[in-house]
Amino acid sequence: MSFTQPRIQHTSLSWERFFLPASVYDFLFLFCVVFYIPMVGVAFYYLFKGFSVSLVQRSLRSGLPVFFVAIVVMISLYCFNAWVFRELF
Repeated sequence: MSFTQPRIQHTSLSWERFFLPASVYDFLFLFCVVFYIPMVGVAFYYLFKGFSVSLVQRSLRSGLPVFFVAIVVMISLYCFNAWVFRELF
């Protein structure tokens, strides 16, 4: 699905006061855009937490799971960012 294709008709359903997108892709896109910046904060939090755990316990293995979480979050955010810019620009 492409958001820039001119033939796609975006429809929406309204239910009381809530705005519900008709397409699941639209909802997921808006969800990801809204939570992008907080997820960057979460990634940096876990990265610095991994650094501090490794320094306090003086072992890289103790902070490895936390580093892994930070790396997974950063990779997923990078992929989302690349997809958005490929679609929009």
